[in-house]
Amino acid sequence: MRSQEEAAVRTRDTGEIAPSRAARPASEGAAAQDAPPAVTARQLLEKNHELYDDTSGPIWETVVYRELHGGWDFINLGGRALLDRMAGRAGLGPEKAAAELCCGRAATCRYLAQRFGCRMTGVELNAGQLAQARSGLAQLPDQVARRIHLVQSDILGWRPDRAYDAAISIDSLMLIADLEGFFKVAYDCLGPGGHLLVAVILGGPEIDERYRRFLWEADGMVSLPQPEGYRQLLKERGFERIDLRDMTSTAVDSSAKMLEALGAHEQDIIKTCGQSGYDGWAQAGRIYLQAFEKGKLGYWLLHARRPR
Repeated sequence: MRSQEEAAVRTRDTGEIAPSRAARPASEGAAAQDAPPAVTARQLLEKNHELYDDTSGPIWETVVYRELHGGWDFINLGGRALLDRMAGRAGLGPEKAAAELCCGRAATCRYLAQRFGCRMTGVELNAGQLAQARSGLAQLPDQVARRIHLVQSDILGWRPDRAYDAAISIDSLMLIADLEGFFKVAYDCLGPGGHLLVAVILGGPEIDERYRRFLWEADGMVSLPQPEGYRQLLKERGFERIDLRDMTSTAVDSSAKMLEALGAHEQDIIKTCGQSGYDGWAQAGRIYLQAFEKGKLGYWLLHARRPR
């Protein structure tokens, strides 16, 4: 999961994050839920650097990349099966171009360019993430690396120089305060008939303030609308053929696999990361698994198209 500090929107007077309307109570927006924690843009920036400047440590490498994703450095819950599903829906192939919004280490860009032969543009603000992304590109065959272009940019300020066949975002929207602004960028970067595909953790019917505070502290999440909140945002932006699919079972399976991998490598992890490092990951993993199982959180795939 990758934070995008550029998505923080300041109010005119206080400097606090102004959450998307879909993340506010029903009386003020689309989703019936409590507002996310009020944080400043500086706090969101600091959280981004704290959590995501370096995602190459021993626990990431062992538990997430090797055990969960079979060697791919995906920072998401869905892995290759999710990416194949997205690519199929968008019809990605050698003649197509796609943009990944909030691309992090660009593992998704690398996978899609290699497997489907499409051209990929990855947009990311975090310099540490982009450095890791460029390191990954350097290890690819030239004919694959040439199909991938990386851009360091505030996602809300990104202005593409072409129209794309698809825009993709994976496990990032909950880290963005201005969802309306994000969907405007996504809409504007697509050509007529273009596909938007988003995998996202969202608020479940049983979410409460305790979980919201944990999600901010653990992963910098500030926007957790429920599915109909996203449907309304997409409709208001002008998207059509909106399709929302519940993939929470995938999140449950992935969370359980990570906990199992943590247990299997417990002693090695404690030797390299210390007891507190192991305990922190294990505790967070148990909370996430329980949240997905008990309806505090959901994991959904959003698919919509720009009109022709």
